[in-house]
Amino acid sequence: MIRVMRARLEVDRRTVAQIGGPSRRAASVYQWIEQTLPAGTLVALELRQVVRTRRLRGATATILGLMVLFYGWAGAQLVMTGTVESEVLMNIVLWGIGGPFFAIGYTVYGISAGHIDGLFARPTPLSHIAISKLALLWAGLIPATLLLPTLLPWIPLRYVAFLVGCTLYWWGVMVPSTVYFGPRFRTPVDLSVSHFSMNPSGSMRGLVLLPPLLVLIASPILADATGAWWIVGGSLCAVGVFGIGGAAWRPEPFAQQLNRHRHAMLKAFRENEPI
Repeated sequence: MIRVMRARLEVDRRTVAQIGGPSRRAASVYQWIEQTLPAGTLVALELRQVVRTRRLRGATATILGLMVLFYGWAGAQLVMTGTVESEVLMNIVLWGIGGPFFAIGYTVYGISAGHIDGLFARPTPLSHIAISKLALLWAGLIPATLLLPTLLPWIPLRYVAFLVGCTLYWWGVMVPSTVYFGPRFRTPVDLSVSHFSMNPSGSMRGLVLLPPLLVLIASPILADATGAWWIVGGSLCAVGVFGIGGAAWRPEPFAQQLNRHRHAMLKAFRENEPI
């Protein structure tokens, strides 16, 4: 019994640094985030939570793989035929640009279920909490935003304008609307389960985010049917730029929405807390 207990309790000194905290490179990234970004301490906290959670980590890796797949598919079509099919363009608009958003977007407040009581107990402005959620989801759009220019030189200008408009729509409409309505999603994220285990509790509340997503789905269909790629792309671009400016400069509506729903959110987190 003593031998078994000693093997369980003793830890090799070489692994203490790995078990006790992040690596030096990760720690430097978190430190840069804390010192550079608005509400950087909360952004780093949210990012640590995503990295620690099996479900979110696995889903993010899977969606990043899909994103690379669709971009590669579009590139192969351009090399072979010189054009991109509408269904490939649709996948790029959704999965290619959205990327990790689909892994963490709808659970952006559920990620914080484990520490949100302490977060509300501290004198932390609610606007800082909302800004940290915006920054986390915007960070999820960075990989696709950086990957998109590799495709743009090979497609017609009307497609370029359309894809740039869709990208700005993601930044200015999809992310702010998800953060604004996020307190209505009241299911905590289980830190231990895999990304194939999804808790459907409260999923009907997700219908409130369906209209912005339908606009994104309908935009390539409308542009292809009418040939108005420039008009549709320009409209998405204008709405996206307006949304980015409003979310960045006026976080008060997000804070007010969080304040209205935080008691119901905390109650639901406790009721649905994984055992």
